[in-house]
Amino acid sequence: MEKIITQSELLELIDINPPYFALSEIIQKDEWLYATLPSEQPLCSELGPITAAETSRHLAILGVCSSSLANPTKQRHYYLAYKGIYERVGVLNPETKRLRGRAKCLSVNRKKAEAETELLDENGNVVVKLHVFYHVILDTTFERLYKEHYSEKPDFSYKNPYSISHKFKNTELYGDEIKCSMGTIPEALCAGHFPNYPALPVAILVYNLFNMASILVTNTNEKTDQKTIVKSYEINADNLAFAGDNVELKVN
Repeated sequence: MEKIITQSELLELIDINPPYFALSEIIQKDEWLYATLPSEQPLCSELGPITAAETSRHLAILGVCSSSLANPTKQRHYYLAYKGIYERVGVLNPETKRLRGRAKCLSVNRKKAEAETELLDENGNVVVKLHVFYHVILDTTFERLYKEHYSEKPDFSYKNPYSISHKFKNTELYGDEIKCSMGTIPEALCAGHFPNYPALPVAILVYNLFNMASILVTNTNEKTDQKTIVKSYEINADNLAFAGDNVELKVN
């Protein structure tokens, strides 16, 4: 049995908003929650039609939605992804125009949630699997923990910071290592994440790290026209970087 889930229903249960939340055509069918995923980030050197970082962003949010619907406590929560395991398991045509994702909540309680998510091609074949683990924090608890980062009206002046790339600062490239700075994180870079507590999304960090890795590989191979595919990665996130923090990146 299929059930249409509206964006407004989900935003009553989770603390992320557009433009970070960009899922559409959301349908619940049996244990899975399905949605259409846009491709917004510039591909840079990655083979299209969507970057690994953006795939992870949409699938992780879909996992949040699935977990929020499964959560017996029907209040707004923050679902903070602290671990993700990404695996490319299929081939995706770079010309693919319509991408769908699906997620199912494996477990959820007062403190943690776990979701299995997948990217599907136009024929319904699984292309990417992303297993995500979340800390579950009631909104009132989150507000108490991070009250010093509260912003009544954040400056979300970028129309969509997830559709543009951002220049690195102080790039140092030598041997098998590259270092750079994102500088001080502006509120505008965190639009929708979170509405009154602007924090840098992991998706932007991952995107920048993959871009740095590509620059490093290109420099090593002395080729400027090569394309890359992210086959697998595991990420662990220990802290939030809020607007105003300075973020330094290193890849080797």
